[in-house]
Amino acid sequence: KTPLNNNYDDIKFNKAPAGAADMIINNDVINKNNNMMNNMEYYNNKINYEFFRPYLAGLMEGDGTIWVGEDKYKNTMPKVSMVFNIKDKPLANYLLEITKCGSLNKKKSGNYMLWDMQNFREVYYMLSLINGYMRTPKHEALMRAMTWYNNYMEKYNNMNVNEELKGWDMINVPKGINLMKNLEMFEMLNRDTSPLDSNAWLTGMTDADGNFSMSLYKKKKVNTYYRLELRQNYHRSNTLINNNMDMLNNMINKGESYYVIMSSIASLFNTNLYSRDRNIKFKDMYKMYSSYIVMVTNKEGLNSVVEYFNTYPLLSSKYLDYKDWAHIVKMMESKGQKFETYKLASEIMTNYNSTRHKFKWDHLKLFKE
Repeated sequence: KTPLNNNYDDIKFNKAPAGAADMIINNDVINKNNNMMNNMEYYNNKINYEFFRPYLAGLMEGDGTIWVGEDKYKNTMPKVSMVFNIKDKPLANYLLEITKCGSLNKKKSGNYMLWDMQNFREVYYMLSLINGYMRTPKHEALMRAMTWYNNYMEKYNNMNVNEELKGWDMINVPKGINLMKNLEMFEMLNRDTSPLDSNAWLTGMTDADGNFSMSLYKKKKVNTYYRLELRQNYHRSNTLINNNMDMLNNMINKGESYYVIMSSIASLFNTNLYSRDRNIKFKDMYKMYSSYIVMVTNKEGLNSVVEYFNTYPLLSSKYLDYKDWAHIVKMMESKGQKFETYKLASEIMTNYNSTRHKFKWDHLKLFKE
């Protein structure tokens, strides 16, 4: 791993006081987007959306896909999916239950399952939930999906429903108008540039791609660290667009970097950002995979990690690992590297991370109390 010489001057907005940075054009636009979501049949006013929406955006940016058709598939409606490890099936079921969206599908091979959303109104609702809360270059996929919806709605909003319909229009026009019932065109919100510690986005991203690890050294020392690894470059460009799908689709393969967001996370936890290159075998060939890694091992940084995840709790099975991990971190802070600390850590590691075989799910609480 190669440490990078971080210059945080250009990313200090993520450490600014809460509310200092505008997330998009103005509050009226944000309120309009919230009202659009609130008026949908999937909305539940008992859910803590202040936590859930940025959490879901982080989870989507880590383990989710927003598919938007191109070329001969450009008229095909967007689809949304999210990958879950099979041990996190209770979380996937919980998210499906509270959103009333999609279905869960276990793949024949592999230890994972997919939460798939392909219904017109369900996908619209999911896009509404995460609109304004994404922070990485994957935001451009959200922009393309919302552009597709806006173009679709503009087309049918301009239809003269009183004129005589012929051919397939007799089916397509009424169907299209019915799909859009009570829906409004998207206000395409910019990326969230609010302080990282102001919402649960990083919790969602960590549930997807982070981990809390411990290692034992010479039967007398415990090492603890938080780790998050993301690829270095996104596979598409990201640009502001005005409902121009062709323009966005033509600007691809420019590889926008994840450096800024990963540097911001490293800055939040007072640690360095590392880069890593490795060859990964894919079928019959090797492909270079480059990534950025946030690794927190210092005392101040670990305390910041604990403070953040106590404020915005994880929802996956990693929550159980985090609670054990945080207990050891605090024990090391109060008692140091004593045998008592080592002994407890070694006992915990028999049911921890990949060795975990006991699960409890009473931490799944997204409803307001």
